[in-house]
Amino acid sequence: NRAAYPLTVRALEQEGPEAARERLHDTLLLLLCIGLPAAAGLTLLAGPVAQVVVAPEFTGTAAAVIPLITVAALLAGLKAYFVDIGFQLHGDTRQQAWVMLSAAGLNVLLNIVLIPRVGLMGAVWSTVAVYAVALLLSVMLVRRSFRLPALRPVLLRPVLATAGMVLLLIVLPQPAGITDLLLVIGAAALAYALLLGLQFPTLVRRLLRM
Repeated sequence: NRAAYPLTVRALEQEGPEAARERLHDTLLLLLCIGLPAAAGLTLLAGPVAQVVVAPEFTGTAAAVIPLITVAALLAGLKAYFVDIGFQLHGDTRQQAWVMLSAAGLNVLLNIVLIPRVGLMGAVWSTVAVYAVALLLSVMLVRRSFRLPALRPVLLRPVLATAGMVLLLIVLPQPAGITDLLLVIGAAALAYALLLGLQFPTLVRRLLRM
């Protein structure tokens, strides 16, 4: 984002809204190409990752929390580094502030309702729900001032490559220990890169030029 945002602003100032949208398209593409496989991998490997990074008595809880926090992080990244840039390009950050305030209020409300009932998982589910609502509200509001690139055409390619990586992770045995985990992660990353590169060479060349 530190590189993408200044490039998008410069494109808007020097070439106009269409050039800025093209830059945002590239930003979204890169976010999805990194975020989708990372989220899918962490979700499928939540148990082994938890066994490596936390004490045994917390493994079960961590394994349940990791997939949800991963989804929340992906939603938060799409909002902050893609949708919110539309507010900033148009100079309408008040709408962005209203979304943040609404999300904070919803988070407090959901925590009050859910935590007494389901404990820690209530806070986690609240976080996922809040980021999902904030992303949806931001998309709805930003369209009034700045037209964002369409999500669907950009989404297809990384989704297909991620699906292939997921199939590999399902077939591979669950890793036991940090060495096995690193080998599985390496194999999954290589499979994803090959699928993205072999099936969509123009996409990879475009990413390398960014």
